[in-house]
Amino acid sequence: MKTTRALILPGKTPRIWHAELDGARLAITSGTAKKPSTKEETFEQEHEAEDKFTSELLKKLRGGYVLDGAQGGLVAQFSSTTTGISSVSPDGETVWEVDDPSGVPTARVFTRSGQLLATHDLRALGIPQDLVADVVALSKDAALIACASTEVWKLDGTSLRVFASVEGCSGRLRMGGDRVLLRGHRARITLLDLEGNVVTSLENVEACALSDDGRYLATCARDAGELIVWNAKDGTEVRRCSLGEGRGVHDVAINAEHVAALWSYFPASSRRSTQAFSIETGEQVMPQVFPGFDTIGSREALTSTGFVVGFGTFYTGEDATPVREYVEFTRVGSSHGVHVASGGRFVLMRNKRGIVAVWDTTQLPREPPKVESRPKSKLPAPSTDWGGPKSPVPVVTDDALIIPFEHAPDGGGKELPGGLIYSSFADEVSTFVDCTSWPPRTSSRMHVFGAARTASGLFVLQHRDGLWLTRDFAERGKFVPLPRYAEVVGVLGEDPIIFDSDGLVPPLIWRGGEWKEVTGLHDIDAAGGTGAVNLSDGFGFITFRDAAWRVDEQQRATKLFDMRDVNASWAFPTIDGRFVSPLPEGKLVFFTREGHRLVIDMKEKRKVSLGVRPMPGPNRSLLVTYGGSYGKNKTEFIGARISLSGGRPTPLRRADFGLDAEDEVADLFMCGDEVLAYVEGNVFHRLRRNP
Repeated sequence: MKTTRALILPGKTPRIWHAELDGARLAITSGTAKKPSTKEETFEQEHEAEDKFTSELLKKLRGGYVLDGAQGGLVAQFSSTTTGISSVSPDGETVWEVDDPSGVPTARVFTRSGQLLATHDLRALGIPQDLVADVVALSKDAALIACASTEVWKLDGTSLRVFASVEGCSGRLRMGGDRVLLRGHRARITLLDLEGNVVTSLENVEACALSDDGRYLATCARDAGELIVWNAKDGTEVRRCSLGEGRGVHDVAINAEHVAALWSYFPASSRRSTQAFSIETGEQVMPQVFPGFDTIGSREALTSTGFVVGFGTFYTGEDATPVREYVEFTRVGSSHGVHVASGGRFVLMRNKRGIVAVWDTTQLPREPPKVESRPKSKLPAPSTDWGGPKSPVPVVTDDALIIPFEHAPDGGGKELPGGLIYSSFADEVSTFVDCTSWPPRTSSRMHVFGAARTASGLFVLQHRDGLWLTRDFAERGKFVPLPRYAEVVGVLGEDPIIFDSDGLVPPLIWRGGEWKEVTGLHDIDAAGGTGAVNLSDGFGFITFRDAAWRVDEQQRATKLFDMRDVNASWAFPTIDGRFVSPLPEGKLVFFTREGHRLVIDMKEKRKVSLGVRPMPGPNRSLLVTYGGSYGKNKTEFIGARISLSGGRPTPLRRADFGLDAEDEVADLFMCGDEVLAYVEGNVFHRLRRNP
């Protein structure tokens, strides 16, 4: 996929800079239009070419070069030295920045080509200095300024006047037609006309949007799972559209025909979904599912043109591939702000390197770029080893296990009781570390899609020409026709369960040598989610959404009890059939099968985050990791071991593992009867036994 940027340095003799990135090849043309010079370079790795492209682009932007013409939806790109708030007007023609350099609150107005139009000393114009931090201009004519005060200010020429007085204005202002929408403190919004008169005020509003023509207002209350469309002319209700009870809505968008919401796919999930409705009929438009916010970005928004916007990325449709992705945003600097202009057409992004960019979403493609797929590997016969590449051999010493990687494990890790799996997308290889004995047994055969450790071995779903059930990376099982997003879970029994995270098909349980459908969960809600599973005594016990469920021998799920006050996705089963979940104040809560609660205080002197892991084998205990600021706990204690038979937690200290205060302990694992401390750098330190 090609990436190009064309920049120009304005002046009497404009200088040009044009870069084209195509895989590992980078071609840069610079000089003047009459005397251009081209340099082409090919790198060994694609990321090396991307790094070079990004660094050269940053140099030019900081040197005063600006975008030369619209490019695939990108209509503005320039460098700014300020670190304040940036916003773009609904027509996409002006960019506002508000900053407080040297204690002097200042607003700057730029054209989208990067030309500075005006600079305003807001303190000199009359805005109180203690309110300037929340000033942002968002109007179509770039004239209205909202403050974190009880007043909205309007800039007329070089002077400011009060436009309207509104209780608790937070500086978030939207305009549409002849209407102004302000979002204030305590989830309160106010709709005004252009004379500053209040049309309507609403409370308990989690997300809101105003159509570009000023005809409709859309709101959603916290956890209500319901979109309400209002007539913005008189404040009357037009339509109610249900998303489902308990939905956590992140953003709302509305245009002349549809209203849509961006919401969490299920509680505590990082994945997002959108749902749109016809304003006229209330009928649903097909939902769209997107990847986790780690892929989209730490900030995301929804445009009225149907795009989910992350930092440097735009998504539409059900494919997890972005329709547009920008290297300089995704590889350099973290997000400083994502702003969707009033009307939802233009999007501004700004990173901490000072790059400001504006996109016109009507010019973005609707489909992901076509990328040639790699040739499919020939599947080996059943019961033979996979012949995939090997990761470097782990190094085992008396006190530590070190797992080196030729390429970083960008596929992440999968944590199983008694073992770990590290995946590398670059190598298409996963390394399994069996932590049930010392030295740990390792194998590296294929790329793992999902995994579950069971009493009889390791079940793995591997994605190569489809999904295949394998055991111990060696034996190929049956083809499993599953959707794109699926998880396999299984902790203590013989019967792993596969969840379709999209909620489109019921969960499957492995029994009698085949996958069987679990009934009773899918009918509850189309948006499901993987939770903990305890498959002891021939039954399955699952945390699904905010409740615990029991799966009987006939694959039927029935509700046991609610777990509304804990995060069910972070609940873990114990070997005696209980559930345990960490609480944010540094406590553990245990639930029996009947729903009875027992809370254990971990006795830390301060509140810490906790990680919990059931330990395999007959020891009947739990491992708890003290997170502190997670991974940077500077206290003497790093965790505890809790016996399920009763008694006080046994504290685990840094000295037990030969660690000092600077070692960042991320988690604790079991290896036989001993404990391993996972330290940054893929090193596992072994607990030293006392003589």
